[in-house]
Amino acid sequence: MREQGYGGGMSGVQVTPLARTILIALVSLYVMQLLLVKSAALSGLVEALYLWPLSSGNWRIWQPFTCLLVNGPTPLAAFFDWLFLFFILGPVETLMGTRRFLRAMAAVLVFSAGATFLLDAAGMLSMSAVEPVYMGLNPVMVGLLVFFGLAMPNAQILLFFVLPIRASWVAWVSGLLSLLFFLFTPTLGTSMSLFGWVGAYLWSSSSTGMWKRFLLRRKQVQLERELERFQVIDGGKKDDDWVH
Repeated sequence: MREQGYGGGMSGVQVTPLARTILIALVSLYVMQLLLVKSAALSGLVEALYLWPLSSGNWRIWQPFTCLLVNGPTPLAAFFDWLFLFFILGPVETLMGTRRFLRAMAAVLVFSAGATFLLDAAGMLSMSAVEPVYMGLNPVMVGLLVFFGLAMPNAQILLFFVLPIRASWVAWVSGLLSLLFFLFTPTLGTSMSLFGWVGAYLWSSSSTGMWKRFLLRRKQVQLERELERFQVIDGGKKDDDWVH
């Protein structure tokens, strides 16, 4: 059976109540963001939401999550992010179920923020001269691509609304690009994207049983090693001597 294509027309769009609420909230927050940036007295409030490097002295504990609420920086960039969410949020939520979807996205964001924090604390991230801070929805978007691509590998996504690509290919290519960008410039932004992808992959693997099989195989190997420590001693009693 041919799976449904997404991203190429209104017939394939599923805008759930949760997706609609998220999109309205993002647009509203962006309007507020623009108004605050125009005010010299209040522009610092927006900057406090960015994700700053630890070495800058401006890092705050809330920033790994509030940076996701700061869109843009240009209206066109923000619009394309919202357009992406418009097409993919609903289908992914429908596939996973609302509660599981929310738990999965929370796990992805915590994993992405935690890994980025550890790398930054270890001095393994560089401060970009162009974008010394990070903001945006990259870990969310790559996570959604992974969830959709691995759940519906044969579904078609219309790249640039023209070129049909299998969803699984898009998911894997997004991971490859995230890795290459991180290796090229290991910054806050590239780290958040890469580990957003890794977090979504680990969650998907555990949900489909891949991670569970790995853990069971590991336990089996450990049990076999434990059993090798014991030696079986023949007591000299024949099998037919046992009383049943």
